[in-house]
Amino acid sequence: MKTYPLTNAQGNDITPIQPNWILPKCLFEVDDFEANWVYSRPSDYIHGRELAFSVTNFDRLFRQAFTHLKPRGYIEMQFFRIDVFADDDSLARHIRDKLVKAGFEDVECKIHKVPINLGPQDPKRKEIGTYFYAQQLQGIHSYVPEILREVLG
Repeated sequence: MKTYPLTNAQGNDITPIQPNWILPKCLFEVDDFEANWVYSRPSDYIHGRELAFSVTNFDRLFRQAFTHLKPRGYIEMQFFRIDVFADDDSLARHIRDKLVKAGFEDVECKIHKVPINLGPQDPKRKEIGTYFYAQQLQGIHSYVPEILREVLG
């Protein structure tokens, strides 16, 4: 916010898990981003992360994002592609096409190989693996029950 003092940041989540203390000029709303967007002002930047299990209609989500961005606005979507749940590669293959279909231009997809444990010998990759492993341990409770229900019945 120091770099861009006129910036306001707005976040949303479907559950009321927002922190008690937030930075000035930040706002969190409890909202369903798959419902109709009713924001009165367009955004310069829209960011989403780890939405693979949350979105039922990517086409609609990206159309709404495109509609609510200012001209020359920017969308950034971050997904982890984990082959154990995407054997057919459908998510990674179609996200770019869906963004273009929604009207976005200059869509760039980057794939980063990320170590998922403490095994790498390279110190930087080992540090990344350490953090990713910790993130997996914290997030596993939100992913595994549904996967087990789906697979085991």
